[in-house]
This record gives sequence, C-alpha cells and structure tokens, in this order.
Amino acid sequence: MKDGRNNILPDTHEILTQRKSAILQKWYQRILNSYPAETARFLREEQDPFANPVGTTIYHGLEGLYEEILAKMDAGKVRDYLDSIIRIRAVQDFSPSQAVAFIFQLKHVLKEELAGEIQEKGLSLEGLEARLEELALLAFDIYMQCREQLWEIKVEEIKNRTTRLLQRANLNINLP
Repeated sequence: MKDGRNNILPDTHEILTQRKSAILQKWYQRILNSYPAETARFLREEQDPFANPVGTTIYHGLEGLYEEILAKMDAGKVRDYLDSIIRIRAVQDFSPSQAVAFIFQLKHVLKEELAGEIQEKGLSLEGLEARLEELALLAFDIYMQCREQLWEIKVEEIKNRTTRLLQRANLNINLP
C-alpha cells in the first residue's frame, strides 16, 4: 500500500469524510444488489448481528475499508477488512470478477454522490481511483487464496471418504 493521504487532495478528503454515511449506505446497497432479491432484502432489513452475520460483516468491512482509503491505507488493516468480505463472497456463487466488483462499485458511488462538487469545484478523484485499483488487486489475491483453501478442503474430504469406503471394504490402500 502506498503511503499516506498524499494522493487525496485536502478538499476531497474533507468532503469524503462529511459524506461518509451516505457513501457507505450506497456502497452497501450496491453490494446487496448482487444477491438474489430475497437474500438482499434479508441482509438489508435484519439488523441483529447474530441473525445476520453476513450483512454485519460486509458492512463493517466496507466501513473499515472506507476509513483506510481516507487514511494511510495500513496494509494489515486493509487486508483484514478485505479478507472479511472476500471470504464470504468466495464461498458463495460468485465468479471471481463478481466477488471483487464491490471495490469498483465504490468509484461509481463516489461519482454519483459527489457529482455536484466534481462539476462545481473541479473535485478530483484521481488519487482515490489509484487506491481502488490497489484494493482490487489485493482483493483478487485474497479471493484466489480463499478458493485454494476451499479446494484443499474438498480434496481432503474426498480422500477421507475414499479411505473410509476402502476400510469398510476391508481393503488397505494408503492414499497420499
């Protein structure tokens, strides 16, 4: 992760901080739109974190990412926030591009939310766009690590099943 706020202009940083709540809500809504309607409704409406751990985890991950985008982009924190979201999306029925698309959706949310300031004040999102590209690459790496872990678990389960079947048949074959 590159250092500091250097690439986010002070005016942009101030506006992004002031509009944090609205931006987070729109970003979260865009992620929910990637789910089937009934699932999205549940994730949106259920506020109890124990009844809705997926929605809660995604929202807190987005909130943390947003804070880090505006701050110094601490690599460990960014990775943790991304990991919490990507782990959920890696086990769901999303393609790799769909699983990490939420990073790019923030760009569209920012352009919608800040359209007036972009036009009136010539507000630049260039520094933010560079950060989002870094996040997208890291998100893809995390997604691939999660998928590898899933496949390793599946292979191990197949080995265990095969071993049990062979044991039931009284055949002793050692699998690697």
